[in-house]
Amino acid sequence: MADRLNFDYNKILEEVESHNNDSVEVCNIYISSRFLGYLLVLTEDNYYYTSKEIISRISEKLKQLYDFKKLNDEITPLEDDEQEKPVKTRKITGQAINIADCPYLAIVDIDINKKLSEEERNLVRNELLEKIYQSELNVALVKTGHGGLHIYCNMDPLILFARNSIVKKITTEKYDVDIFACVDYNESKRCIVLPDSRIKDFEYNTITKKQQPKQPNQVFKYEKLGNAKIKFDKKKDLNLISQVFQVLGFDIELIKYHEQSEQDDKASQDVNMTKQQADILINSLNNLIIHNYAAKSEKKTTLFKLFSSVNVMKAIADVDLQWINEAYNKISQIQDLIIKARSNFDRTRIRLAERS
Repeated sequence: MADRLNFDYNKILEEVESHNNDSVEVCNIYISSRFLGYLLVLTEDNYYYTSKEIISRISEKLKQLYDFKKLNDEITPLEDDEQEKPVKTRKITGQAINIADCPYLAIVDIDINKKLSEEERNLVRNELLEKIYQSELNVALVKTGHGGLHIYCNMDPLILFARNSIVKKITTEKYDVDIFACVDYNESKRCIVLPDSRIKDFEYNTITKKQQPKQPNQVFKYEKLGNAKIKFDKKKDLNLISQVFQVLGFDIELIKYHEQSEQDDKASQDVNMTKQQADILINSLNNLIIHNYAAKSEKKTTLFKLFSSVNVMKAIADVDLQWINEAYNKISQIQDLIIKARSNFDRTRIRLAERS
């Protein structure tokens, strides 16, 4: 795993420092043997997973989706008289996986601009597919519910990724590209809807406080694409994500992990705001809808964005730890804190506090 590579690499460097008193030749031999040994373990681990068929890699990780929802945490809680048999009262409409449960698996999600006509979206998708077919890449392909493209491939074991979800690092007029990969087992979940699933578009009703379909009769399906001779489930030994990027003309550097410079850290802490202004800002969040993940919206945000903003306020004069704790307490009491966001509240707060 990429995160484990980073961890073990640091450990190796610490061990190397303990040999500083050795001769240069002995030290070089030690370094070479340690790195070769580690690369061997990494290669074996990588092969163990990537040589398996897709179905074997995900079969024990499948999550049922209900009522045309893409995420189970979007499901509206049942009324009291329905709680005894919650599953039976819901319709299974698909399956999903949490990418963090699938070692070395990566998915390139190409979200084609929904403002384009259906004919234009089909043209964009077919242009991308043509590049893949001509290159004979060994990948698994899925047409998403809204006509986009999921490309299942393998992570490059020697390329570090920043996190499980890398969103909109590549943006054009025709499409945005997101990357989902198993980088960190402990990171908040990122569900990937699997082929043959059916979904609807939902919106949050501020009056009923529930999710409801935008158009109840409109259903979108995730469909398998590609060579019918090798079924989606049977695909194995997939190409690396770096090879997919090369074929599609994407820059792999955009999704690699890069250490943030000290200058960038200092710049991010330069906050031109007074404590009084910060108080007003925190107290005005009551009408905000807070998700784990959310599309761009004036009235929606995510725990990550909100908590990152709160942590930056530590740089404001007169803002102390007590003020920060009170700010988090006020946020936790916001009514429109979505169920999944509420359950991840403390974990996300701790994780982001460690980064700040």
